[in-house]
Amino acid sequence: MRNKKEKTLLIYQGNLLKKYRKENTSLTMESAAQKLGKAKTWLSDIENGRNNIYAQDVIKLLEIY
Repeated sequence: MRNKKEKTLLIYQGNLLKKYRKENTSLTMESAAQKLGKAKTWLSDIENGRNNIYAQDVIKLLEIY
């Protein structure tokens, strides 16, 4: 179980990634996830702070954004 600080960090990082995707691309969540070979639910969980993301996946996302 995650503590309050971890949950807050996950939500913050997810919000940043979502904001960056929406402001810098016309990609939908589904199309962005597909470009990485991931499911839409994977990216949804990241952007909504329900799951953590590996550094290499952040780099890949930012490269397509």
